[in-house]
Amino acid sequence: MSISSYPLVPWNALAPVISATASVMVCDCGVIVATRRPRRVISNRSAKVIIVCGEALIDLVPSPTGRQRGTPGGGPFTTARALARLGIPTQFLGRLSTDAFGEQLRDLLAGDGADLAMTSFGPEPTTLAIAAFDSAGHAAYRFVSDGTSAPNLNQDMVPGSFAPAVRALHVGTLGLVLEPIATTLAALVEREHTQGW
Repeated sequence: MSISSYPLVPWNALAPVISATASVMVCDCGVIVATRRPRRVISNRSAKVIIVCGEALIDLVPSPTGRQRGTPGGGPFTTARALARLGIPTQFLGRLSTDAFGEQLRDLLAGDGADLAMTSFGPEPTTLAIAAFDSAGHAAYRFVSDGTSAPNLNQDMVPGSFAPAVRALHVGTLGLVLEPIATTLAALVEREHTQGW
């Protein structure tokens, strides 16, 4: 495994790339959301499903004592949990490890009500984000990603189609940078756009 550092990519730098292949909304926070037309507010929560695609990982954050503390994280992981907690039917499409960290991530998603039917599991270790803070309190991250779970979502792990109840596809963060998940998610967005999103 190696540790990689990735610069933050401004959301507007991704917009031309993604918008060329799909009908998406790119928010200031860097979240990319593709919605099936017509775009409308989800009013009947019990009948609509949101699929959240991307990474689940462990953030290693320094504690006040100087020791690192493992905290579940990853933008899509957090998004799936939040949506499920709000009572919105949510499916997580990503790859989790079968190690202790992966089991923790799985249990948190399931405990919050996210559907894991589209989640794949494997023996590779859980992806880690190692946080360091400067004197102003700003965080910088290094990622242990090579040979780990999050980037290893490939096209064979993605369903050939989604149920009609699926109304939104959330694709995000580190999953748009690491391979092969980035190529997998780009192909998924293109496929769904071609099918009428």
